[in-house]
Amino acid sequence: MFFSNKLSTNKLKAILQEQAELYRDHPNDRPSRMKEDLIKLESLIKENRRKEATELAHDLQKFGKTHFKKNYIKSFFLGALGIGVALIAAVIIRQSWFELYEIPTGSMRPTFREQDLLSVTKTPFGINVPLMTDHFYFEPELVQRGSVVIFSGDKLDMADTDSSFLYIFPYKKRYVKRMIGKPNDTLYFYGGQVYGVDKDGNEIQELLGKGWMEKLEYIPYITYEGKIVPSQSGKIYLKQMNETIGRLSQNAFGDFEGEIKTDKGWVKDNPAASKKETSPTTLTDLWGMGNFAKSRIVEKGGKRFLEINHHPSLTNPKPYFTQERYGFNFALTPQKSYLPLDKELENKLFDNLYTARFLIKNGKGARYNAGNESWGAFSPAFKGIPDGTYEFYYGKGYKVGFGGLLSELPDTHPLMAKTPENITRLYNLGIEVDTRFKGDPENRLLPTRYVYFRNGDLYAMGGVLLENNDPRLEKFIAEEKKRAEVSNYLPFIDLAGAPTKEMIQNYGLKVPEGHYLVLGDNHAMSGDSRLFGFVPEENLQGAPSIILWPWGDRIGTPNMPSYPLFNLSRSLVWVLAAIGFGLWWLWHEKRLNKPLDL
Repeated sequence: MFFSNKLSTNKLKAILQEQAELYRDHPNDRPSRMKEDLIKLESLIKENRRKEATELAHDLQKFGKTHFKKNYIKSFFLGALGIGVALIAAVIIRQSWFELYEIPTGSMRPTFREQDLLSVTKTPFGINVPLMTDHFYFEPELVQRGSVVIFSGDKLDMADTDSSFLYIFPYKKRYVKRMIGKPNDTLYFYGGQVYGVDKDGNEIQELLGKGWMEKLEYIPYITYEGKIVPSQSGKIYLKQMNETIGRLSQNAFGDFEGEIKTDKGWVKDNPAASKKETSPTTLTDLWGMGNFAKSRIVEKGGKRFLEINHHPSLTNPKPYFTQERYGFNFALTPQKSYLPLDKELENKLFDNLYTARFLIKNGKGARYNAGNESWGAFSPAFKGIPDGTYEFYYGKGYKVGFGGLLSELPDTHPLMAKTPENITRLYNLGIEVDTRFKGDPENRLLPTRYVYFRNGDLYAMGGVLLENNDPRLEKFIAEEKKRAEVSNYLPFIDLAGAPTKEMIQNYGLKVPEGHYLVLGDNHAMSGDSRLFGFVPEENLQGAPSIILWPWGDRIGTPNMPSYPLFNLSRSLVWVLAAIGFGLWWLWHEKRLNKPLDL
């Protein structure tokens, strides 16, 4: 018999032990020839005569399969033992060492996009207890602001966190967000950025002017109301960051009376109070919320404007009840300002444009959501647009192909048209992809398109829309100030610029002891601490280390500060892994090299 390849020495030893075990398991049926062949195979292996040994080993395997009956009970037991050991190893490795993740949504765009494949390390700041939300060991000083973390949804105020690990063990889903605040930090939002003071009173620098934060913007709320919690007493409570910040009640005349919750207790919401106060006096004083506004493009009197919705309060303008949004609800009425749009400003909006990943099919659009198409009565029209999956970033359009691979759209593509109609559609629908955000002035639903000031410049979608010395902005600000002089109107202007340390301490958001604040890089479609609140320390499970797919310039280290290559938890896990592998290797070698016992 001829064999094109010689087996390795270890493989020959494994066959020898396997066939010897068959021989021993059948004491009443032992051909003498087989014993001689086993002894001969052992001799050939010792003499390193691999060609002859390979020939004999194959003969022995063939004879064993045809001559001996298979012991199904023993095979089942050994198979179950092997599966059990493999399962335990998989759980320990994936829970406490490293794991592969696929990104399902766009909440961390552009750092991570839908269908990105990540390698995640579980040891950047601790050692996790497998299948539990806890640590054997944790080093809080290693958690870095500005980096990205993986955390468990266990005990967080989130829907649909239940899952299973390896389709067997009950488990809580894991989430990916950027670490913004550590225990006892005080944080303040301004200009799309987060300013802060740490527990020792030092100003936090990691979130400002760093490469990994470039082009990212952070907004302190998703909706003005946050979570709405009715009570049996008739009061309506409002939560932001899952913390109660305001409450409303109606007096005998049916008017709303609002209060905000501060460090000094409940305070009557008073937008007209002097800004010289050293604590919040109205809802939008909190955490810098008044520095941000929601916007959309509307038409009035045949002209086009950027409608800026800002400074909602609990008493003025009056809150209202509505059935417009997913059933009966409660909402706050913001104040409105209007910035006239010309061709240049509309082109700037397009050049800053980003969207969710969205699908187009038969002239209708729907937002991409982990492969689920959400077509319905509110799907917007995209007539003349070829079917496919699309997205925009920084004014560039892309078509999404197999595995999330992107190809840039040519300027001739109909989605790239810089017409007023297309710009309005993409600006007002580009995140929600829902006709209820179409820009009708009577429609109170507002798209998640935010504008804000940064050092005097007006920003939209993370880019400068108007510089502080632009006559159009100067005129807008003058009109805002004029309105404020004759009423309790709060103008949308850059009141104080970047916050001082005192402002942060007086108006900032305080992170509780043992908790962390996490935000998605794509604030417009991210469920994060703004929704479910602060993340307990035990929920932190690891951090992304490498983007493995899709192929392109984003592959490799993610846009975030790197964790130390060596720390105590990481070193311990590597040492334990090396010890485990070493013990297995010793057992394996001992098994292969044990003397032939027939």
